Amino acid sequence: MITASAPFDDEGDIILRSSDGVDFHVYKLVLMLASPWFRSMFSLQQSVDTTSSSQTPIIDVLEDEETLDCLLRYCYPIPDPVITGFELLTKTLEATLKYELLEATSICRRLLHNFMRDMPIGTYVLCWRLRLEEEAKDAAKEWKDILHGRMRGNDTVVFPETRSGMSFIPEMEDLPADVYQKLVQFVHGEAIYRFCDSASDSGSRETENEGVSQAWDAERVSLTYPFTLSDTDLVLRSIDGVEFPVHRLMLALNTHSIDEPGIFPLLSSPEAARLSSSSQHPILQAEYHSDVLGPLLQLVYPSLPGEGVSKWTSEKLAAELRAGVFSAARRSGLHSVAEEHQTHWQRHPDVDPVLLYRLAIQSGSTTAIQTAADRLAATRTWTEMLGADVTGLTAGQYHRLLRYIHQQRWIVSDVISSFISEKDEYAGTVNREPKHWLTTLNHHGRRAGITAALMESEGWNAWYNGGGYGSYKPDPLDQASRVQELESRIEQTLEKEKASYCVDRLARILR
Repeated sequence: MITASAPFDDEGDIILRSSDGVDFHVYKLVLMLASPWFRSMFSLQQSVDTTSSSQTPIIDVLEDEETLDCLLRYCYPIPDPVITGFELLTKTLEATLKYELLEATSICRRLLHNFMRDMPIGTYVLCWRLRLEEEAKDAAKEWKDILHGRMRGNDTVVFPETRSGMSFIPEMEDLPADVYQKLVQFVHGEAIYRFCDSASDSGSRETENEGVSQAWDAERVSLTYPFTLSDTDLVLRSIDGVEFPVHRLMLALNTHSIDEPGIFPLLSSPEAARLSSSSQHPILQAEYHSDVLGPLLQLVYPSLPGEGVSKWTSEKLAAELRAGVFSAARRSGLHSVAEEHQTHWQRHPDVDPVLLYRLAIQSGSTTAIQTAADRLAATRTWTEMLGADVTGLTAGQYHRLLRYIHQQRWIVSDVISSFISEKDEYAGTVNREPKHWLTTLNHHGRRAGITAALMESEGWNAWYNGGGYGSYKPDPLDQASRVQELESRIEQTLEKEKASYCVDRLARILR
């Protein structure tokens, strides 16, 4: 083993061994005075490795040499370490929080400001992970100041050059979507009161309006269909110990292939050999909490009259999405469950397309994802997209959705610009640049934006011909005809362009 540099190289009554095999000779008393965490550990007389030839107790820690050296220098009455790199500061700050070094944590939090100008978003992400609210807010303000004057909106063809596009970094990929969403909202001028309170913090068992995500127990199972049926031959146990009696046949009928990973291939495994505490049936340990496993198994069985997916409300769908029921169905190989819901909800024109998008993500259907994204692009303003309920999405999935909508609208705005330029009745239109119509589409949504663009052009044309802008009175039939003609051209163009913008924008959406 390698010995650390001075002053941790020769004296001490205990050795801390770093993750990369460097031994730090330290005094327990110093650590106990500096850290409540060490004080509790040593007071419990934690067992240690004494195989060293010096017989000095050895404790293995997870921190590497560089991090542990900084941490111990904060504990000892010696000059503080010099931290000049963001990565080292990140590791040291995490360690000071872990070992409850209050003064060292305060010093490291102040050091974060040294990196905010050059790495504002990276600092923001770190502060979110460590729940450092004040520093997260400062990093967001720094990023907003940097953007001020550089971008005036989302009217550029290249999404990564918009405020929304520039506010995403790869480190956000698998974080909850609202981490990214709040930063985007903030740089667009919205007031964000807390950056570090994520919707994911409430967990998947948050109760919704109809109480559909309530916790399960043995009594509820015994009173709830289909777990009241007779002749069950298997018990699935949730991670919180709730047992659900089921029929193997029902699980098998809802699984596409016995060769794919999921619940069905496990039914004949040794894991199912144990007996249930509530019956003589084999028991299989599931990887889900009861508030996911219960609703998932209910969806496997035929619905009772007057119940089932056709009777679900949007609130119930939102609750099951929050719980992750459809993600569990996909991971378990119960694809027919997710497909039934996907097909049903796509037929409802009034359902929130954000819910459809979240359902498509959980169900794993690329076609459904694109359909939901197209509906969002057609009906939602940019402000509405920034304020959408993104619970259950990752920041990467939400970022790709915004990029997809932006690129599709840029194509649409280009079609609008060409259409207006070709028509003699729009000869007096003063602004035919695609970015002008992109702003219109973002303000109204695609469908309403098309009508708004034509009305604006017709109004300017009336002014050009001496009638005055305010004197324009559209003919409903003529206007409807032009809108239909433009929409038809847009659909044809989007179909041709789909290969260039759909595949690239949504290919990694299920990652």
